Amino acid sequence: MWTGSEWIPAPPSSASGADSTINLQDSMMSGDVNVDLNSNDTSSTINLKDSAMSGDINITQNSASDFIAAIDHLLKRLGFDGQSSPAELTPSQEKEVEQVLEMSEQLAGHGIEIDPWTEITLGNAATLAGRTHSAQQYYLRALETFRKNGDRQGESASLIGLGVIARTRGDLVEAERLQRESLAIKREIGDRQGEAASLNNLGLIAETRGDLAEAERLYRESLTIKREIGDRQGEADSLNNLGNIMNSKGQYDEQRRMYTEAVRIRREIGIPIDQWFLDNGY
Repeated sequence: MWTGSEWIPAPPSSASGADSTINLQDSMMSGDVNVDLNSNDTSSTINLKDSAMSGDINITQNSASDFIAAIDHLLKRLGFDGQSSPAELTPSQEKEVEQVLEMSEQLAGHGIEIDPWTEITLGNAATLAGRTHSAQQYYLRALETFRKNGDRQGESASLIGLGVIARTRGDLVEAERLQRESLAIKREIGDRQGEAASLNNLGLIAETRGDLAEAERLYRESLTIKREIGDRQGEADSLNNLGNIMNSKGQYDEQRRMYTEAVRIRREIGIPIDQWFLDNGY
């Protein structure tokens, strides 16, 4: 049972409370699940089709806010915390993400407002699951709320997500516009970490369109900031990106230098190293 802050063993169900409890059991639960939201502001029912949650989950649902808290918990368990996302999902995790997205979309469809930072996290999960249309809707809803509240940090995060979607769809002009708008906000509010991330995203766009000189310039600017703020993992990532540029330009000695330094940093801070680097003697 979700208490609002943690999962605890569910108490025995009583007949009077039967309509407010969901039981998702045995890892793979097929068919429709009905969730009655018994809050003061809604009496809607959420229908979840072909649910696929791992483990036995009992959610006693007395309000929409409790249900949203359960969504937050599940996202965190899957590795999404608003600031970072897993590199990839296992097949079972993909099914769980699909379940969480369906729950959140039905909440939104019933007019239930979700915290914009949760919307950002849901957008990140949808992007990783390949559901770009859903991801775009999460980012757009978050952007609207952040702008209404005057939250510039949140506005920038929403723009970054929308920029990633545009690049995924091949609309590089729109992707660059959104990332530059985000970059301007990061500089305005003095978010150096975010500034470096936006520069890196712009570098990826330049690299995609084949402008290697511009990509290299942006990656180097991002690298400088990451070194200034002591972001060692970000430094390694920027060096990897620069190594890719050197490879594309045929500058193989410089490529090896960049990759070697990136691997050295990863070893220092205990980050896993891709097998390709190990296979090639780094």
